[in-house]
Formats: sequence, C-alpha cells, structure tokens
Amino acid sequence: MKSSWKLTSFGIGLLILSSCANLAVPTSDQKTAAGLQSETESPLGGGNTGEVLPLSSDNLATEPVSVPRSSDPFVSGLALFYISVSSDLALVPADVGQGDAAIPEPVVRQFKAEYERALVSFVPLGGVLGADRLHRWTNKKGDGSTVTALVQNWKSTIPLPNGYGLPQLILAMDGSDGGPVYCIIPPILDLYSQNRGIGRAAGLAGYGKPMTGSFLMRDGESYVYAQRFSEALLYGSLDVQGKSSGKSFLEPAPSLSAIPPSTVGLLPDGTKSEAFVRTWSQALDRGLPSGSTGNPDGSVATLLLTELDNQTILFQSFDQGRWAIIQTSKVNGEPILITSPFIELFVTGQKDIASALAKAFSLYGMPVSDSYALPLAYVLQNPEIKTAIAGRITNEHPYIPLLVQRFQRGLWVAVAKGAVPKAD
Repeated sequence: MKSSWKLTSFGIGLLILSSCANLAVPTSDQKTAAGLQSETESPLGGGNTGEVLPLSSDNLATEPVSVPRSSDPFVSGLALFYISVSSDLALVPADVGQGDAAIPEPVVRQFKAEYERALVSFVPLGGVLGADRLHRWTNKKGDGSTVTALVQNWKSTIPLPNGYGLPQLILAMDGSDGGPVYCIIPPILDLYSQNRGIGRAAGLAGYGKPMTGSFLMRDGESYVYAQRFSEALLYGSLDVQGKSSGKSFLEPAPSLSAIPPSTVGLLPDGTKSEAFVRTWSQALDRGLPSGSTGNPDGSVATLLLTELDNQTILFQSFDQGRWAIIQTSKVNGEPILITSPFIELFVTGQKDIASALAKAFSLYGMPVSDSYALPLAYVLQNPEIKTAIAGRITNEHPYIPLLVQRFQRGLWVAVAKGAVPKAD
C-alpha cells in the first residue's frame, strides 16, 4: 500500500555552513588515510557559535540565507536545503505491526508509528516483506544467555545487498528499553549481519538491540551512516553499487550506564516524563554536539503556537540551546529530537531559545520525526523532489549519505558541502 500524501508544491533554499568535508565514499585504504577512528577509540564527537540566522516567510524556500558560522566540524562541513512538501500523512498498511494476540497493543502502535515516520521521511517502504508478521527473534550469545527482540521485516522499494540475502529487507526492531521502534537500513543492515560483534557473532548476539535510528556521523573528512546498538556503534558507507563497508565499535551504549540529570523531563506540574528521559538517552547515544554535557537549560516548558492552530507543545532545551526535545500530542505523540545541524539554523545567536524555535515551527510546521541518515537515492525516488534539487547536488553517487528531518510543511536536508556547487 502506498502513501496517501504527495508533493503538491515545492521550493528550495540552499544554506552552506562554512568549511568543508569530502562526500566521496572512501575505500578501506582511503579510510585509513583519512584518519578513520580505530575500534578501540570512540569516533563520536560533535557546539555552535555564530551570528543570527534571519528567518522569514519571504526567503523560506526560494532564497539562500546567511547561516551561522560554527566551530563544530560536523556542522561546518554541511550544506542544507529546505524543500516544501505537502503536509498529508502516510497510510500505514494494516499488516504493519500485525502479530499474535500476545503482543501488547502499545508495541503494535510503536511499529506503526515508526513506519509512518520513516515513510514521510522518504525511507522507501513498500509494506511488509513476504507477509512477515511481527514476531520474537531470539539469538544465543557466546556465554549461553539469550537476547530477544520484537522484529518485523519491511519491504524496501530500492533493493540493496545485505548479508541476510534479502535485498529488499528493511528490519524494524524494538529498542533496548522496549520503547521506540527503529528501522535498520543499509549500510548498517549489512554490517549488522556480519560476524564481527561480541564473540564474533552477528545480529542481536553480536551487537544487541537498536538504541537509535540511523544518523549522520563525521569520520575524518567524510560523512558516514551510523547507528547505535546496545552493545556497539556501527558506522559505514555505500559504494556506487550499493555495497557496504564499515566498522564496529564494540562498547555498551553510553545511555545504559548514564544517570540523567534530575531535571530531564521534569514537567511543569512536578511530575516526570519518562518519554523525555528516553529521548535524552537517545540523544546521548547518537552523540551530543561538541562541548555538550546533556544538562537541561531548565525544566520542561509549555509553548503555545498560535500560528499552528494553537498547538501546545512541551519543550526542553539543553546545553544553552545546542539541542532540544519537543513533544506535541498532534504529531505521533512521541518526543522528537532537534539537534545539529538543523537547530543551528533556528537558535544560534538567539537569547530566547523557546521563542526562536517557536518562530521556526511557525514557518516549517512541527517536526514529525527525528532526523534520519538516508542514501540520496531514497530522496530522489520522488520525481518532484528530484526536480527541486536538480543542480543543487552535483555528486552523482546515488548512495551518498544525507541527513533529513521532516517537518509538517517540508523537509530539511543536509549533505556534505563537497557534493554541492561551489559558491561564486
């Protein structure tokens, strides 16, 4: 079953964050030369300083705007596009999340919510693969213990090779805490299938359960796909044929041993939002921006967005506005992360972080998902978006990594600066 929404209008703005990073997918030799992090040193790192970014409806999607300068290498090497799209939501096939009666209804809702988030973010989903039902997947670890996850095989309309021998596979799996569900897509899916994990095992036994979705990571002078699992960080690239290469950093996810500050998720009525705490943990596992410690700027605040049908959202910023968590009952209900590089566009140089974000939301609508790291080919599947970015991305490699975040009125896209035409 296909999505019910389509692109009804489009426009595009290009934003270049200063400095540069290569976009070419490195070979194994090139990775060594570029300074690929070793498996004994965590490659994650990631601040922002600079000038005010002017936001207005006049330059929303048609004119380039000046952007803040950033000292964060992750941010400074990226070019950002905004593409306005229809706000219609996707239809989720009835068999997504369908399993036996023993699977709790909240779990089923989590699988359906992830399918919807991924689909509107241009993950090329085409329903369930092979009529697969939501089921328990159990792996035996080297020490004799077992690890179990709830999984469902979803179908990709853009097949890519993986070690499971199912080119159309996108694996959906519940997270380590039994909460959110995450997609595992190429190249991470292929890396997850390889016997390079704990005890030379693959899958659940070798790497554990997903703690995050796919995200973009800077590795030396290149940007790569990454995803955190309970027992490992996997990161890598795709070549022009869609074949994966990458690394595994075998170490438990930081959130498993971290103690969140007491004010994380502290609501105005004095109660605690466990959903905010889970999202804080996800941010930690994705890698906080450079110089960040994860400390809240205050307790959770309530914002009323009069320009968006008087929507009320819950909002909490961290590390002086370097990243934030927001939640609204009108968009999936789950908290959403807004972090680098997109938050730099909204809040850098602003003293009132809440007002700056409210202004951005009035222009773009609310975010409907966390950001995803996706191949360029995924986004180009939509012919109108392909037309909108024609000439904006000059690298013809179909599987270069993009970072995308979907808002109600459009899609923000980040790509390595080396993939776009040089400024005059």
